[in-house]
Formats: sequence, C-alpha cells, structure tokens
Amino acid sequence: MSEIDQSSNNWQVGKKVLECNKHMLTNQIQCDVLFKVGQEEKEVKAHRYVLGSRSSVFYAMLFGSLSGNSTDIIVPDIESDIFQELLRFLYYEEITVKEENVLGILYASEKYGVADLKEYCNSYLKNHISEESVCTIMENAKLFSLNDLFTKCINFIVQSEATTKSVFESPNFSELNRECLASLTKLDNLPVNEEFLYKSLKLWSLRNCDKKGSDLNNTENIRSMMGDLLHHVRFPLMSLGTFLKIAGDNILTDQEKDQISKFIAGIPVENALIFPTRHRTKDITIYRGTDYHPFWRFYGRIDALIFRVNKTLYMRGLILLGSCEKDLYTYTVEVKIINSDNKTVCWFLEQPVTSSGKEFQVSFDEHCLVEANQDYTIWLRMFGSKSYRMKNCHSMVTEDDVQVTFKTSDLCTNGTNESRGQIPGFLFSIPL
Repeated sequence: MSEIDQSSNNWQVGKKVLECNKHMLTNQIQCDVLFKVGQEEKEVKAHRYVLGSRSSVFYAMLFGSLSGNSTDIIVPDIESDIFQELLRFLYYEEITVKEENVLGILYASEKYGVADLKEYCNSYLKNHISEESVCTIMENAKLFSLNDLFTKCINFIVQSEATTKSVFESPNFSELNRECLASLTKLDNLPVNEEFLYKSLKLWSLRNCDKKGSDLNNTENIRSMMGDLLHHVRFPLMSLGTFLKIAGDNILTDQEKDQISKFIAGIPVENALIFPTRHRTKDITIYRGTDYHPFWRFYGRIDALIFRVNKTLYMRGLILLGSCEKDLYTYTVEVKIINSDNKTVCWFLEQPVTSSGKEFQVSFDEHCLVEANQDYTIWLRMFGSKSYRMKNCHSMVTEDDVQVTFKTSDLCTNGTNESRGQIPGFLFSIPL
C-alpha cells in the first residue's frame, strides 16, 4: 500500500500512541531518514521525530551538533536484524531478545544511549548465565559497565569447585581477556587448588600465544603472555613435591624457584616474595537465629556474646538487626572481638552505618583470625532507633563442617544472651 493510500485511510482510529508508531514504522509512512546498516548497507527507513524523542544520541545525530545535511546515515557496526529490533523497541517497546542477538542488541543500546533496553539485556543475561556462557557474559558486563552482572558472573564461577573447574576447562575460557581473568585469579575465595590454577593459566597462555603466532616452545613467550597473572598463583602454599614438578616447566625464573622452594621448606628467604602466601578461603554465613520480633533498645549499653568455633578460620564481619521503626535508618556502631586473654584482636571503630531492612552487615576492614576451640567475645555498642530482637536462638550451629557454639557473656549489659537479643549472624571465611 502506498503512502498516499495509507494517508487517505482513517487508520489512526482506535489506536493508542504506540500502536500508531508501530503502524507508521511497519508501513513505512512518511519516513524522513534513511539508514544504511551493516556490512551490506541494507536500507532501513525511520522517522526523525520518533528517534530523537527516544534517544539523546539520535537527537544529537538528527537535530543537534552531530546532524548534517544528508538524510542517509551509514551504520556499519550493527547488522540490520539488530537495528530493526532497536527500532521496534524505540517505536512501540516490543523486542525479541534471544541468545543469538542479545549481545548485538546490548551493543546497540549502549551506542545509542537507550538505557531501558540496556537494562532489559542486562536482566536477560543475568538469567542465562551458564558454565558455557559465563566467560562471554562476564567480558561484556565489564565492557558495558554492568557491574551487578559482572559480580553475578564472578559469584556463579566461584559457587563451587566443580563449577570453577568446568568454567576454566570450557572453550570460552581461553577467549577471556586478561582483565577479567585477573578478577578471578586474585580472588581469595577461588575454590580450586593452586596447581589447577597454574595449569589453567598455562593453557590460556599457550592458546593465546598460538593466536599471535608465537613460538609455543619458547617459555619466555608463555611467561610474557601470563604477565602479572602468574603472580596470583600462590606457589608458596603448594607442597614441595607439587612445586618442584611445576618448576620443571621453566616458566618461573631460577631466583623465583629458589625463593619459593626455600619458603615451602621453612628456610628463611632473604627478599620478600612476590607470590601471595595467604590461603584462599570460602565465605560462609552462620545465623544463630532468625526469629525476629520488635523491639530492642540500646541506651548506649553493651550487647555481648561469647562464641567458639571448631576449626581455625577468619571473621569478615557481623550481621546485626535493623530498625523496627524506620524503613531507612542509621546506627552508630562499634564492635570489638576480644579473645580469652581479654585482648582486643579486632576493632570496628565507632562509625555511622546506614541501611534498610530487618538486618544489615558490618564488614571489618581486615579479616580477624579466629583460632579453633578458643573463646571469643563479640562486644557491640549501638546508638539509634529501636531494632528488632531475636527469640529462640540456637546455642550451637553447624554449617559446612564449621561448628559454632554460643554462651552468655558477663560483658553484656543490655540483655543479649545465647537464647535472645542482638547479633543474629556471623560472616566467616574458611581456608581452602
């Protein structure tokens, strides 16, 4: 049907704005801008007004400082099917996102500043993370500054040793860029042993050397490709036998091999090691109760509780109960961890903490070492509105083979004890 025929019909009757937009685009009525899209420069017609009203980038291109006299706009970096999906979303907020096109649509939404579409792609990718796709999604999350998606990819990879190994052994792992790979290799909670990590990095380096056409028999090329990634491998934590086997690859320098061997054997090392010596850890959260009720007052008094663990680990922080009076609240919080010798081994200095919800986290600046079968006391002072309180707390809780027992502390002046009060949760890290 021609534009004249279309304009003579009363097709607008009964249609809402988006339906009219759809009709105008589908039937190419009164289009006033032409795009030549993709490598084949396929022609796609559209309307300046609609594009400019939906995208600040299109507005600048068509009406602002970037506009020119030509009605033809070349778009070589987006294929026509992706561009058509973009137009459908801009005109009438419909789109078909699938595995095959989501990254192309994400690129288009970023290029033309369509925030709602970018968020739509973000949500799609969050729901389609798998062992096969996570490396590709992770790279694009970093590229397009989708920090929450990037974090979700990290959390997916480190959820278990089996998942981490499956991802590292997947074909897409070798395609992962250095920055994203470094985000993984330096993690304290990466749940694989150092030998596996080293072999994975070596294979990643070999495949990337091969892409560059480098000599794969030259260990200097492999070391150069690894770069600082090698410094994330915690060689000093290996057994001497495992390390000597790896040292035979001759990727480490003679000085590095000598230093690491001495460290593992317990021989003093003259110069500081550049390889980390702290064990990787797995984060766990232990609750002593979740039966929350209003209310708990503070008056500047001390809530305290004794706890003991059955294995040596690190404490990362605490979960405390939030306000039962306000949706958004601020407490002034001070926390001490006191050992059985009455020595403060960790001190979260008094400071304001703003949060919402029935509970909130307090994270320590440095992890606190908690030794097995020793009594420690949580000392807590809070100022602020009435908080929730717990009833029916457990005196002993076990999670991931970590057993925590709780006892009433003589330092408490506000009523918290092993069966009720504040301090519902503990944030621990277990050495792997």
